[in-house]
Amino acid sequence: MRYWTFCEPYYPSQDNDGYEDMEYTYSEGDILEEYWDWWSSEMVRLGRHSLISSQNCIDDWVVTHWACLSNADGSTILADPK
Repeated sequence: MRYWTFCEPYYPSQDNDGYEDMEYTYSEGDILEEYWDWWSSEMVRLGRHSLISSQNCIDDWVVTHWACLSNADGSTILADPK
């Protein structure tokens, strides 16, 4: 199982000028569970039936979120361990 991690800013309150980075780590199973229905329906709507696959869904999610391959704990790894 591969994991992907991305960061986004979190603004704790409107009164605070600063923000902190929130880090999220998803397994490929988590990505498909959360993203597949929406993504595959958009692919059908756009007439891209031939591109519908689990790997293409994951690839799109990774690009959209600027995610990095990581370990389950979110620590980034630099090479694909296939």
